Amino acid sequence: MLHAARGALGDDVLPHLEGRAAFQARVTMRALGIVARELEHAPADALVRAEALAELGARDEADAAARARAGDYDTDEPAALAAMRALVRCKLAAANPRHLEPIASPEEEPA
Repeated sequence: MLHAARGALGDDVLPHLEGRAAFQARVTMRALGIVARELEHAPADALVRAEALAELGARDEADAAARARAGDYDTDEPAALAAMRALVRCKLAAANPRHLEPIASPEEEPA
């Protein structure tokens, strides 16, 4: 249903809008995409998050974030860094999976 709603907004509604209304429709479409990806990835992400939080000794993601801001984690410690990366990867996979795509080096880009 989320994909259908997003498609209807993009295909049927957005072409008839302009200005602020078009912007709001695009924001809504992005939000629907995020929710769809969160639901799709939820089972696998729950396991990844639980393992990462256990590795970090954190109660939840808010606790892990607060401890990271306080400098409680040694980012030279491979296990802690891997756990933090796993949490960020889960968030990006839902919010904007394009940020997980490898960046082509200048030598790899087509001319």
